[in-house]
Amino acid sequence: LDYHIQKIAEDVMEEKGIKGAVVIQDVLSGDILAMASKPGFDQSRVEYYLDSHNNELFNRATASYNLGSIFKIVDAALIIENEDNPWREFFCPGYIDVGDIIFKCPSFEEGGHGWVNLEEAFAHSCNPYFIDASIRTGYHKIIEKAREFGLGECTGIWEQGVSESAGNLPDYDAYYSDGDIANIALGQGEIMATPLQVSNMVATIANGGIRNRPNIADSIIDEEGNKVRELKKREWKRVVSKETADKLKVLMEEVTTSGTGYRASLKEYGGSGGNTGSAET
Repeated sequence: LDYHIQKIAEDVMEEKGIKGAVVIQDVLSGDILAMASKPGFDQSRVEYYLDSHNNELFNRATASYNLGSIFKIVDAALIIENEDNPWREFFCPGYIDVGDIIFKCPSFEEGGHGWVNLEEAFAHSCNPYFIDASIRTGYHKIIEKAREFGLGECTGIWEQGVSESAGNLPDYDAYYSDGDIANIALGQGEIMATPLQVSNMVATIANGGIRNRPNIADSIIDEEGNKVRELKKREWKRVVSKETADKLKVLMEEVTTSGTGYRASLKEYGGSGGNTGSAET
């Protein structure tokens, strides 16, 4: 952890009254520079929080939640890598029929997005576009890519003293209908992930497609500063090609310049990239 970055994260969350989590990583190494969960608690009065409805003792940064449209990062990676023409256009009327189920788009009330390509669909979080593409891609490829990005398994910081959820991915060997695949494509249903896992997935894209193992502690030292035990582990794997990662960066930058994440635009600091999600829980 970087003391200064950690303090800034906690101070801003306190100042804004934010209830949630912040994870900040070094893109090149995967090291966790800050990890904060709010509301916090007074360590000298732990008993005061045991029955609190605010769950101050709950580490939101390493707990698992439904992802919502953040999962479209996985969808987009598969479209780029597997589609003959990943930039093809698709007509969004504001919904898509899958069997006897209607999945609505955020643009439903406006009559849909109309004709959109991958960049436009990603920027404006078009559900029908990604459901259609995911059904063509197939269930197994989606789960495989999600697991390669680190979803469905612990990152490893539990070995360094911080408990974490593994999240959840659907059973690879189970049967899933087109309706189930549609739900998965939108990050709903059985898809669960932690803010730390999401941070590491985004860091993978920023790192050119290479996923590092996160570390939150370097080593244990004694009171005289001597290293007693090494804790940091260096492991990495390529998840997507650099070309795919570069294209994903363009998509994620478009989210903050013209899409659903425009409030996270940081033009004055050189720009930013991201994705938004509105999960049911």
